[in-house]
Amino acid sequence: MGGNEGDEDDDNESMKEQQQRKQGKMQMQMQMLVLWIPLLCTASNGTDVPVLSISERAELERLLEETIEKLAEEDQERVLSLWLHHFTYCSSSDWPNLHAS
Repeated sequence: MGGNEGDEDDDNESMKEQQQRKQGKMQMQMQMLVLWIPLLCTASNGTDVPVLSISERAELERLLEETIEKLAEEDQERVLSLWLHHFTYCSSSDWPNLHAS
């Protein structure tokens, strides 16, 4: 019986560590979005060639959408609010398109 208690303690510690890692990853993704959204909103096409190809832009939008969907609702709201703030001040920019998010 004594051996089972040790196993349960190890399982609880392992679960706590996994939750902490997951929470840390979510915080890192949130920080990444908060830093990159303003840069992406002010990006525009170059004079000779676009900054991103059509496929690169689609991939970026897909990754942003997936990342935002993984966040808690209040964090999603913060990110989308930040995007809207910067996007409205950069009328010449047409991306990232987060309307569907």
